[in-house]
Amino acid sequence: MSNIHDFCTTNTDWFTDSFIGQFAEIYFQYFEEKKYAASTVRSYLSCLAHFSQWATSKHLQLHQVNESLVAEFLDNHLPHCCCSKP
Repeated sequence: MSNIHDFCTTNTDWFTDSFIGQFAEIYFQYFEEKKYAASTVRSYLSCLAHFSQWATSKHLQLHQVNESLVAEFLDNHLPHCCCSKP
């Protein structure tokens, strides 16, 4: 695996316009270095892409991400999610 764009092209579109996008490659490199299974990496990056899409739709910025915001995503958004698929 050379980079995130070669590995998971459908999810990189969700990262492009997001503050999280600048960190996606770092996550990918970490998973690759630790020899995570490709299916696990794909799943983790899909989760990150979903959070990225949600955060972008709410016009959030990096400094606003905290435990409370992640809890809102997990507890309030996910159970009723109707986000488009990547």
